[in-house]
Amino acid sequence: DDRKQLSAQILKIEDKCDALEKSLIKTSIEIRNVPKVKNESKAVLYTYLIKLFETLNLNLGHEHVRDMYRLPNKKENESSSIIMELSNTCFKSEVLEACKKTHLLKSLQLTAENL
Repeated sequence: DDRKQLSAQILKIEDKCDALEKSLIKTSIEIRNVPKVKNESKAVLYTYLIKLFETLNLNLGHEHVRDMYRLPNKKENESSSIIMELSNTCFKSEVLEACKKTHLLKSLQLTAENL
């Protein structure tokens, strides 16, 4: 009887974790291969963000971003991914649409130099 209760509780917790992960994914964007900087801080990450928004001609600022952090990697690479959590899905769509337009125009290839 105790095992059944524990199993049910574990399933409930797993479902809650899945729901939380899905809600985070809805508003998150992964920016890959961003070079690392010594003593990197949130302020540095946010300057990358502002430069990216300027490059994409987006009228968004740091107030539209809930959080920004670098993903850890096993190897000591010179670059890794940064996750940008936006405040809502509309802003995520706006950023992705601007990236697609920039890519289609081929006037500008988005690279780490744009950060």
